[in-house]
Amino acid sequence: MENLKKEFKAVMAHSGKENEDEVLETFCLKYENNEEAKAEIAKLIKEGIVEAGKQIDEIGIKIQLKEVMEMVSLAYIARHYFKKTKSWLSQRINAHTVNGKPAKFTDDELKTFNFALKDIGKKIGSISVQH
Repeated sequence: MENLKKEFKAVMAHSGKENEDEVLETFCLKYENNEEAKAEIAKLIKEGIVEAGKQIDEIGIKIQLKEVMEMVSLAYIARHYFKKTKSWLSQRINAHTVNGKPAKFTDDELKTFNFALKDIGKKIGSISVQH
């Protein structure tokens, strides 16, 4: 099955390329009568979909914060709400690789981040500059 995984990854690497359909058809025909291989391929596809969903979620945080990051100091949020550095916060927003894995927020950190945004919003909303 290890060879199947390698072959599957090679097929997936052709995604979007000129001969993508031909490569995929050849791969599928090779295993059309092998139930064990078809089950493994289905498992690999499912794992790929789950991983893609995680990547979309991570990118989604960055997209949601794009405008806010221009208005609000990430360094302030990192220091005052997390007691961490701006780099730490940026790594999670941008899903940078840290120690070989993409950095991401824990559920508690995400709650803290949402609290910080709401808190800052309240503070800004309560300000009224007068002459």
